[in-house]
Amino acid sequence: TTGMRRSVELTEAAPDEVRLAVARGQGLVRAAIRIAFGLPLFLPAVRVLPNLHFTPSAVSNRLPDYGWAVIVVTIAVAGAVVVWQGMRWLLFGAWPGKLAIVADADGLSFALGNLGTRRFDWQRMEAVYRFELSAEVDDMALAESLEPEEEMALRLPILRHPEAAETLNVWLERHAVADERTLAEALRPFIETIRRRKERNA
Repeated sequence: TTGMRRSVELTEAAPDEVRLAVARGQGLVRAAIRIAFGLPLFLPAVRVLPNLHFTPSAVSNRLPDYGWAVIVVTIAVAGAVVVWQGMRWLLFGAWPGKLAIVADADGLSFALGNLGTRRFDWQRMEAVYRFELSAEVDDMALAESLEPEEEMALRLPILRHPEAAETLNVWLERHAVADERTLAEALRPFIETIRRRKERNA
């Protein structure tokens, strides 16, 4: 573990367990962005709705008022959704309990407070490096690939699990403090196990 960054901790009690620090700060940044963007979306409703009249009169059926009401309420609902997402990230960043990403002999776990806890077993996980993908499978991944030795040293393979809608690379990038090179170093023993199993089953 020499040279491994402080965001990665190898526990002394269980040398086959790796703990990754969770990026609470990134959660707070996401919260601030969403709340700052969402709150102004309430302003049209606050300013327009009090000036609308919905009772038909002899000179107007008030359809324009109803139209404006639908528009500003729709914008306000969109703002509410964005602010709600921001509040979830705010709670995540300020979560009083311990947050962690843990890799052990059985799988990769994400303990993310109010965002939930997920565990992905290695048994069903796939680990494929970009240089191994054909152009027909993934043009972008192939274009981004490095030389095999360099990629295996510096980058994570693409990690897929049947219970995850996104690749686990996205999960790690979103929630872990460590950069990709540090993650590759920390998770290499587990990745090699996945790949050896795949070779045996091939």
